[in-house]
Amino acid sequence: MTAAQTTRWLIGLVVFLGHLTATAAPMAAPQAPAPPELPKAARDALKQQWRDWTQAAADPQATACRAHDGGARTLVTADLDGDGFADYALAVKIAAGVRLVALVYRPWGFVLHDLDAIGEQSATRAIDVEPRGGQFMNPRTHLSDFYPADTLAVSNCVGETAVYLWRGAGFEKVILPH
Repeated sequence: MTAAQTTRWLIGLVVFLGHLTATAAPMAAPQAPAPPELPKAARDALKQQWRDWTQAAADPQATACRAHDGGARTLVTADLDGDGFADYALAVKIAAGVRLVALVYRPWGFVLHDLDAIGEQSATRAIDVEPRGGQFMNPRTHLSDFYPADTLAVSNCVGETAVYLWRGAGFEKVILPH
């Protein structure tokens, strides 16, 4: 191929690529994932425990430090017991205050685990999920440990974090050191 042919070929390629770019559909801006929605069976388990439950809102003052990462969540979904099925955790407002609840999937429905108080009128802690296999410092053994399944973590702006480890039939609360 001569220099002139190479030049014509490269110009043709540039024109072709420019045409592809001009006619391609514009790319949509990435969107934040939609918050999870509780399935009917999970809502039924909550209603069986507390007839007048509602999902609690996050207390803006207690979770202001979370503004950089999309704010505090009061509902998450993850495989909390390692069985391959989606489980849910949320802040539930009831007459007695705000409770942290895990709803663990079973073939016959969801099993409700009432884990902790996390506020009076609104959730004073954000709910997160630490991934299975993630490393943490176990305060009981003072050794590095690993999460046995996707693990609930709740935190506030003061820096205190509690995780709820799945132990086969229920959850164990562990306060992590700063």
